[in-house]
Amino acid sequence: MEEVPSYLRYWGKAKSEDAVQAPCHLLPYHSLDVAAVGETLLARDPERASRLASGLGFTVEEFRRFFVFSLTLHDLGKFARSFQGQAAPAGCNLVPPQPGLLYDGGRRRHDTLGAELWREALFPGHPVREGIDAVADLDLSDGLNLWLGCFFGHHGQPTARLPDPLQLDFLEADQSAARAFVEAVEGLWGSPWPTQFLTDEEWRTRVLAPRTWQLAGLATLADWLGSNAQYFPYCAEPMSLEEYWEQRALPGADEVLKQTGLLDVPKAVSFPGFQDAFGFSQTPLQSWAETVALDDGAQLFLLEDITGSGKTEAALTLAHRLLAEGQGRGLYFGLPTMATSNAMYQRLGGHYRALFPSDSHPSLILAHGARHLEESFTASVVPEPNADPDYAREDPTGGAECRAWLADSRKTALLAEVGVGTIDQALLGVLPRRHQALRLLGLADKVLVVDEVHAYDIYTDRLLRTLLTDHARQGGSAILLTATLPRNLRRDLIEAWQEGRQTAETEPVSAGFPLATHVHDRGLEESEVAARPESRRDLPVAFVHEEAEAHAAILAAARAGQCACWIRNTVDDAIRSYEALRAELTEPERAMLFHARFTMADRQRIEDEALKTFGKESGSAERAGRILIATQVVEQSLDLDFDVLVSDLAPVDLLIQRAGRLHRHVRDAEGNPGEAGQPDGRPAPEFRILAPEWTEPPPPRWVREPLPGTSAVYRDAAALWRTMKVLREEAAIRLPERARVLLEAVYGDEPEVPEGLLEADAEHWAEQRVAASSARFNALELERGYALAMDGAGWGDDQEIGTRLADEPTYSVVLIQQTPDGHIRPWHSDARNAWAMSTLNLRQSLANRLPELPPELEGPARALREEQPGLRRARFWLVETTESAVRYDTHLGAVIPRKG
Repeated sequence: MEEVPSYLRYWGKAKSEDAVQAPCHLLPYHSLDVAAVGETLLARDPERASRLASGLGFTVEEFRRFFVFSLTLHDLGKFARSFQGQAAPAGCNLVPPQPGLLYDGGRRRHDTLGAELWREALFPGHPVREGIDAVADLDLSDGLNLWLGCFFGHHGQPTARLPDPLQLDFLEADQSAARAFVEAVEGLWGSPWPTQFLTDEEWRTRVLAPRTWQLAGLATLADWLGSNAQYFPYCAEPMSLEEYWEQRALPGADEVLKQTGLLDVPKAVSFPGFQDAFGFSQTPLQSWAETVALDDGAQLFLLEDITGSGKTEAALTLAHRLLAEGQGRGLYFGLPTMATSNAMYQRLGGHYRALFPSDSHPSLILAHGARHLEESFTASVVPEPNADPDYAREDPTGGAECRAWLADSRKTALLAEVGVGTIDQALLGVLPRRHQALRLLGLADKVLVVDEVHAYDIYTDRLLRTLLTDHARQGGSAILLTATLPRNLRRDLIEAWQEGRQTAETEPVSAGFPLATHVHDRGLEESEVAARPESRRDLPVAFVHEEAEAHAAILAAARAGQCACWIRNTVDDAIRSYEALRAELTEPERAMLFHARFTMADRQRIEDEALKTFGKESGSAERAGRILIATQVVEQSLDLDFDVLVSDLAPVDLLIQRAGRLHRHVRDAEGNPGEAGQPDGRPAPEFRILAPEWTEPPPPRWVREPLPGTSAVYRDAAALWRTMKVLREEAAIRLPERARVLLEAVYGDEPEVPEGLLEADAEHWAEQRVAASSARFNALELERGYALAMDGAGWGDDQEIGTRLADEPTYSVVLIQQTPDGHIRPWHSDARNAWAMSTLNLRQSLANRLPELPPELEGPARALREEQPGLRRARFWLVETTESAVRYDTHLGAVIPRKG
């Protein structure tokens, strides 16, 4: 009988004893499964293979051989006898366990063990080092460690160095078996090592390092797909590697990839012209988007125009043209909030198929996973495998990780042809979060569209710049949309892009508005465009100084048959005003409340009702006498139109956004939709702003005493004062003519700070500097390559390092009910995606004031977290048992009164 090679006596995957399949899957076979996925993916997707190869300076064949070979090494750490001792599948002729060698799935996981085995045992005696001098040998070692780190780090994060000796996990026989396996694979395919590249320090640092994130993402994807036992059945039968490769690995890879849609990415059709694409005549900005000459490489577009000017259609025009030119294979639309992403998802639902051939099936996924337009879009982009048992608590299997990741469509949206969601899902790609490389892989060949680019705090803005730099470096194009962008922020975004393209910085000079900026490798072009006549605004501004005045204005409008909105800065203030107004209305149901502290199901219900009542198509029957009390959730992207609008004081750019909801569309005297170009028949609008009494100079507590909620949300008191000052001087918001004047008066390079607010301003800027430093500290240095930072910080759950500046973390809270038989069901149990629809987000201080689960539900809750990967870090709130002070109400949301 022919002797079985030593490397065929190690399992790579093992199931429980009652498995229908073979009791184990041999380690070399699993390694070939994963390599076969990589081989098939590159062979069937020559565009991706060519792009990756040319970016590295390889021929396609050189890249393919080295990449596929490296995938076979990804699980070398499983040759550790300590790892093998975790299972003893019967009848597999495996190496026996070694007493005393205990597997540590936390500090000495199999991915870390594999990297250390390569560095300490396999590389030192490898023939690839022969004939190389000492300097080149060091470069070769560094190059291989950087390259292979993409494959050893296939569980979502780079591997750490292991201070412990290999003997804690490996016997000599294990090291020999691993060496024999590497030699056998080299014998099967020939030596793949591109030493001429690996010994070149400049290639390693400038070419390879920035691209390792894509390689790591692709390696993770290959491991996940190669771990799917449905397509790669367990095999414990000894056979040659060549036989397994041809008869099992390659056929399995072909089948699993057919199920992913990754091989069937449709190429965009030619842009048919704006009128044919959208069914209406274009605005000046949209006309520019249709006719501007595109560059050959990655490019940045920055579109600045008034709210309601059609920036979305302009962006889709540019994206369609780029995709048709082969400059991307899909798009991701990032927005500031879930509400705005909901609205954009619905808008794209009627358009995105026009990007691709009619006989294709492109995927559209909403990134927070709460709504799908069609049943056919509910399937994952990647087929969900049956999960094998985890190796250890801290060391999940590839199948288990895949299931958990796919359970959260905020992440899979980045792999779809068209993804829509908050910008946070893209920003997590530049933070040390597990599987961030998959996010970057998904974004690399997409057109990235970021709406409301002005709407982020300084921390998020720094992360966005990092993302833009990397996206440009990877060859992707981006389109940024804004209605209110200060010149200094515009300059910073352009510089970030140019840094990624390694082109000379070109200073933007135009002060025009509206403005379209096109940045490419040859330079920068600024085009002033005319404003759409219908979007021009000339809104007189009036200040009120007491809540009672705002309350009276809203009530008077409703009683006069108009529709009115009051935008409050905090949820608590919104709830209080809503209840006060309802108490004075003859028909209290004609008032509506909308804020972020509702469950997803209720948010969507209220959002739909708001769009029906106050949206573009609404008429007098829906609008008359209706009131909306809302927070910032309505200030962006929702197409709402009010007859009367009141807002709490906010920075000028946000007030401009809010003002865009006042007389947004032409209507007749009764509030019915009017004809474009005709005068509005309603009484002249006046934008009322609830603000402190004006004083010059202001006292230190100018905002804090009269409006404590506003002061808590918008801490830059000097910016609020400058906002009020310029609006008093202008007496109106006139757009587009005075847009730059308003913005630069508040955000210019040398802003005015009155003496009374100097101390508060110093505190604010200290906070800003800390926030900017935190962003720089937290963000990955992507140009240095897929490797841990010196302190190894991060790489845990998505909530540990956030994408928004916050004083405290935010928790996902799932509302539940108790069934008569003692089980748990979601609050919205009849809804599709019931668990997601029963979820809301709360600040830690609010979440901590929720009641604990009763003891009898702790067990069912633990079981539920195991069954539902998306719930593992959620907090459950049993609403029925809460006290009246802390409650959930369908119309009020989560009511959690302030302490004291």
